[in-house]
Amino acid sequence: MTERKLHSERRGGPEYAYNLPMGNWQEEIARVRRATGIRCRLLEKNTSDVDTVAREFGLQPSGRLEPVDGLTATAVLEALLWKDMAYQYEIMPRDRARELAREFVGTFPVGARFFVNARWDLRGSAPFSWSSCTSATFDGGVIAIASDKKGGQWLAGCIWLEDED
Repeated sequence: MTERKLHSERRGGPEYAYNLPMGNWQEEIARVRRATGIRCRLLEKNTSDVDTVAREFGLQPSGRLEPVDGLTATAVLEALLWKDMAYQYEIMPRDRARELAREFVGTFPVGARFFVNARWDLRGSAPFSWSSCTSATFDGGVIAIASDKKGGQWLAGCIWLEDED
């Protein structure tokens, strides 16, 4: 599979890469979040181990990713796309953030597993902490893993954002 580099900046640069075709939403997320680090990819793997998959996306999870259902994954991604993690300023309208989050989660079939490093959708409503998976001051996202049913491969996807204060 070939990868196409779309954008590179900050600290040697996040890469926006395709291993499998993605929807137009991927381009929009990369464009809107261009001032921050982002990982936005789909790929096929021969493992369903979340830490192994996360490392494939350039993350250092160390067992810190928590499983969530698809609705929670959508809510977490919506929160991350809607507002900056450092200062909570709006990056895009909340309705559009919700649509993009639904498109990503909807890429995966029923039975897919989703993982996050924090409940970013609950930030501000209770004591909050997250498990960093990058060297950025703030990072968060969603990893999805689903059985591809084609020769034992697993379809994996990641939208992971980084912010600095």
